[in-house]
Amino acid sequence: MVHQNFKNAFLYAFLTPATIIALSGCNLNIGKTSITEFTSNGDRVKPKSSSTPKPATPTPKPATPTPVPATPTPAANPVSLNTPTLEASGNRIRLTVSLNGQPSSSQPITGFKIERAFNDGAYSVVQTNFKPSQFFPYAEYYDDLLPSGAYRYRVSLLSLGTVIATTTGSVTLSGRVFYISPGGSDGTGQGLSPSSPLKTLAYFADHFKLAAGDMIRFEGGVTHNLPEKFLIATWSNVYGNGTATNPIVFTSYNSGVAELKCEKCERVFEIRDMSHVQFTHLKFSGSVNGLVAIISSLASFQGVRFFHVETDGATSTPGSPNIVFDSTQATVLGPAPTQTHFIDDVEVAFSSIRNAGNGTGNSDGIRVEVVRSKAHIHHNAFYGNSGESIDVSGGLNHVIEYNTIDCAGATNAGGSKAHGQYYPLANVIYRFNLIRRCMTFGLALEDSKNGQVVHNTIDNGVQGYGAILLSGKNRPQEILGNVIKNNIFIGSGTGEAPIRIVFRDYATDLKGAFSNEVIQQIPYAWEVNGAFDFNSNIIFTSGYKWRVKFSNASDTGESLQTFPDGVDGKQVPVTIDATDWNSRWISRHSKDLWGMPSFTSSQNGNYSLTGSSIGNQDGELIVNIPFEDLAGHILYSKQVSRGAFSY
Repeated sequence: MVHQNFKNAFLYAFLTPATIIALSGCNLNIGKTSITEFTSNGDRVKPKSSSTPKPATPTPKPATPTPVPATPTPAANPVSLNTPTLEASGNRIRLTVSLNGQPSSSQPITGFKIERAFNDGAYSVVQTNFKPSQFFPYAEYYDDLLPSGAYRYRVSLLSLGTVIATTTGSVTLSGRVFYISPGGSDGTGQGLSPSSPLKTLAYFADHFKLAAGDMIRFEGGVTHNLPEKFLIATWSNVYGNGTATNPIVFTSYNSGVAELKCEKCERVFEIRDMSHVQFTHLKFSGSVNGLVAIISSLASFQGVRFFHVETDGATSTPGSPNIVFDSTQATVLGPAPTQTHFIDDVEVAFSSIRNAGNGTGNSDGIRVEVVRSKAHIHHNAFYGNSGESIDVSGGLNHVIEYNTIDCAGATNAGGSKAHGQYYPLANVIYRFNLIRRCMTFGLALEDSKNGQVVHNTIDNGVQGYGAILLSGKNRPQEILGNVIKNNIFIGSGTGEAPIRIVFRDYATDLKGAFSNEVIQQIPYAWEVNGAFDFNSNIIFTSGYKWRVKFSNASDTGESLQTFPDGVDGKQVPVTIDATDWNSRWISRHSKDLWGMPSFTSSQNGNYSLTGSSIGNQDGELIVNIPFEDLAGHILYSKQVSRGAFSY
């Protein structure tokens, strides 16, 4: 569920891979210091004998030693805070801050102190010692109902009441706030105060032009029935762009979440060619063909965010995604584009995505079609979507993490698919996701290279095609460099296996549609130890163990051969047999465990491992993995377990 009480709330989530640091143990205690003492014995030199005694030579005073300054023992990997990111819109500031360093169990992080200064005033404390329930590499904080002006923030990281790191940042809040309520009134002077809201978006669109930093607030706890789809397009000379510091924000006011509903609309909201726009603390429902569309039609743009949003596609037609990032020709509001356009840097977090396409007809929860780089989809709950809950096509450096996906057995339902059939795909990270009860693949990484699939738990039981699909099918060279470790793969249906690996015959492919590409030729495609790193996973099945498929360019006519260990596959003209398979593949992955792990209560969706479970605290260490599991347990190096949860 979306968090409704969001004023002054901390939430945590991962950023892009470049900012993620594994936190695994440190000691900031300064060791005892000492100064080496230098002394003199002060002996006098005895005079030589003589009839005429010579005067004694005075013994020189010992030199005063120069003190050697103490050298403090350096702190091991001290914790610090990066400069905060501040986004100012309307009368709200959103602050996020990320950590550097490695806190340890001996010096736990116990809270955050936040101070705020207005204009040239002094700092005052707005959060004394906030104790979040979970820790992630960035902290999200909403400071609401603020007057316009310049703001400075000072954020301190606390350990047992002691400040161990501090960071500061500043931002100017200058945007306007517009209020809309079903009980409001359309007319001159309305809409600029919660006591005098507008009634309809239609009046707002006819009389106002948005600018960077503006905020539109819908009354929370009520349903706003829209008479038609609300469309925003920068090139329509109606709306402007936001900026990274001052995004345009659609959100709620008062208690509860505002529901935006349009029962006869193709969609509820559509954004075209508009940078830096955010939706927060809203619910979208009731449309015919999907709910929200972010479309590149005449320009490339960036910075679209969904935070704490609910989408319910229970009335949508089959095939309709709840949220789609797409590209299309503008046939109504402008001329067709002259070149391909893309979207960059999108984020969907802390949201509930349910019942896409009314649970039927291959309907995706989130469909990401033309995001060129940095799609970050994290900490969302997906339920009952047919099709993929998360479908990503092409792009670079996407991160999909900390999501719970319950397909609930919906028709054609799959967990998440990232594929590069249409646009090249690389550097995708899947981690700490829980995927269950899917009818197709739980997770598919197709035609994608240099990615990571780590610490996921996928349970398809006795249904579905399999827990994971790895494919070098349409772009066979793109199978290289992927890492698949510390996962739990359970499944699947009759005639299938928890793991399927598909290769297209490279020799045929060179004559096909991709003949103009440089194809990485793998003479024996199943000898994939150089292609990807598959190890330290837990695998359970009551049928086939692996299924490997080799196909020609048209994906027809392949002859599958079944082997005693449950492996099938054939590549023309070379036929693999059980001996080849065991020696070339299975023996290379000796750290995999075969068996059902002991879960706390998987039937109720609790996939945390019990103390006696296989794979508990014996996962392979991976550089720069997050320092927390899906349940928020801190992971130090000795506590890494397989799957999305530790013990």
